This record gives sequence, structure tokens and C-alpha cells, in this order.
Amino acid sequence: FEAPALGKGHGAARAPGRSLSACVPGTHLPATFGRLAGRYNAQSYGCLCSEVYSADAFHTRFKQEGVLSGKVAMDYRSCVLRPGGSKDAKGMVKLFLGCDPTQDAFLLSKGLQVEGCKLPAC
Repeated sequence: FEAPALGKGHGAARAPGRSLSACVPGTHLPATFGRLAGRYNAQSYGCLCSEVYSADAFHTRFKQEGVLSGKVAMDYRSCVLRPGGSKDAKGMVKLFLGCDPTQDAFLLSKGLQVEGCKLPAC
């Protein structure tokens, strides 16, 4: 009895041709309960943290001063890439940005409204 039930995806709603773990269009997989509650570990939070820093770096420096700006590229190289893992990530990002990093750009990139945010929507 198990094989027929498992073959039909018994007990789970699933679109034809999609796995049970596939991301549903219009949703944000990193924010789903199952992802937070048990299938992933601290590594997931590290990835999310790096997304926050990269969104802030892009909006604060690259988008404002130019994606192809040599000055921004050299600042990024000397403040973030050169020290690598030898320094605290938040400190390196703060040095590159010239201010404390915020999550505003990241939240905007996910389609969320941020009260008091000065950044243009992504």
C-alpha cells in the first residue's frame, strides 16, 4: 500500500512536475517556517546575513556612485576582499559603507515596506 500512496504524493499538495521542496512562485523560501524550524542550520542565517550586507553595499555605494566606478571597486577590494575572514564582517562592511549597515535595502528587495527608509525601491 505504501508504493501507490507515495507515488501519488499522498498527503501533500504538489503541482505536476514539482518536487515538494521546490519554491512556489511569489513566495520567499528563506522566510518559510519549515526552513527555519528544522531542515537548515546556522549556515542559512549566515547566508541571509550576507544578503543583507550585499543589498546594503549595492544600494549605498554601487548604485549611488556607479556600478563600474573604479573608486568603489577599489574601496570594496581594500575594505572587504583584502581582509577576507581576518576581520569582523560587520566592521568591514561599515568601513566600506562609511556608516553602520542596515537591513532596509534587503527588505525593499523582498518587496517589503520600510518606514522611514531613504532608499529607492529595488
